[in-house]
Amino acid sequence: MNKEMKKSAKLEKAPMHFEEPRDVAADDSLSQRQKVKALDQLEQDARQLAEASSEGMAGGERNKLHDVLIAKDELDLPRAEASTANRA
Repeated sequence: MNKEMKKSAKLEKAPMHFEEPRDVAADDSLSQRQKVKALDQLEQDARQLAEASSEGMAGGERNKLHDVLIAKDELDLPRAEASTANRA
């Protein structure tokens, strides 16, 4: 797999390619914009896991929302809007 294909795979399925959010921040092969995209995916997944957990549907996996937010802060990136904040 060439470098561009690897990068594309990382961006399409960030949770499968990055064990920890800080790994995204440390990945020199990604541009700032690509890091935002990958961290946004990780944040969305973490928020969905937190919501499922609060509804009693936890699958036993650790929620990494705090780690995602720290990685975004380190890169001085905005936080994604919580999907539940838009519900009224």
